[in-house]
Amino acid sequence: MLRTFFSFVLVFNIIVFVHEFGHYIMARRAGIRIHEFALGMGPTVFKTEKNNTVYALRAFPIGGFVKMEGEDTESDAEDSFTSKSAGKRFGVIVAGATMNLILAFVIILVINLSLGQPTLTLSEIVPGSPAQQAGMLVGDTITSIEGKSVQTWEEALVLIGEAKGELEITVDRAGESRAFSITPVESEGRMVIGIVRGVSRNPITALTYSVKQVGFLLSMMLSFFRDLFTGSASLDGVVGPIGLVSFVGESAKSGIVSLAMLTAYISLNLAVVNLLPIPALDGGRLLFILIELIRGKPVPPEKEGMVHTAGLILLLLLIVFITFKDIMRLVQ
Repeated sequence: MLRTFFSFVLVFNIIVFVHEFGHYIMARRAGIRIHEFALGMGPTVFKTEKNNTVYALRAFPIGGFVKMEGEDTESDAEDSFTSKSAGKRFGVIVAGATMNLILAFVIILVINLSLGQPTLTLSEIVPGSPAQQAGMLVGDTITSIEGKSVQTWEEALVLIGEAKGELEITVDRAGESRAFSITPVESEGRMVIGIVRGVSRNPITALTYSVKQVGFLLSMMLSFFRDLFTGSASLDGVVGPIGLVSFVGESAKSGIVSLAMLTAYISLNLAVVNLLPIPALDGGRLLFILIELIRGKPVPPEKEGMVHTAGLILLLLLIVFITFKDIMRLVQ
């Protein structure tokens, strides 16, 4: 239990710190006065002040913030957030999500450099498996599944895992393209065909593969939110704080690599969610900057503040709802 708690606190605070540091560093570069850079929420347990900025550690490890002059209130000061150009304000706001994206990429790259990156060239075919029965061989390189080009091992796993019946898998065998019709079977709760990935330890390959992995994860997240907003997906697969603690705990039991990969995934998720055009999120603030550029003048701060407050209330209600669902899952 303690390991789960400390793992969650570590993962969550690394992600939050990196996000807020992005806002902080860009605000500094833009010449915006920063009153406080805090990690955590609630009462202050430690603080120090340097160059008129308070650096604080707060009691509850559930977030963080960078308090800038004039960010949520009107200010005539030359070093306020509102006094800066739309471009500089845009850069400050988007920097948080950008840093989360960079964090995820760095984690995935380090994992690939340390352990080698998975390749689509097969190193083993499980005896008696659907893949062996269909005629696949060690050394085959998967190129497409059901006509869809496959770039990463993760893509192959997803497509096989989602199979409802027979799949057409195309491979490259010594420069020759071959297609196999294979019906996956269920094993340990997922669909498999009995293949084992290869491993490459080429640093250049690790770099390009890491880019592909991040791109694939981002595309999956964006597709989910698209489906959510169009009504073709539900909140059943969404977890709240309690569910997140459970995931982190399970990953911590599996080892540092699993925990690091989950950290990268959560960091990417935070980047995507924060840029959604929802009031109270960074994406909502970016939307108001775009409206300002279209109108030729900013929206009055008090009106923007009211919209963000309403958005925050709705987000808190959503968190309560998802947390309730997390609790029900645990009970069941």
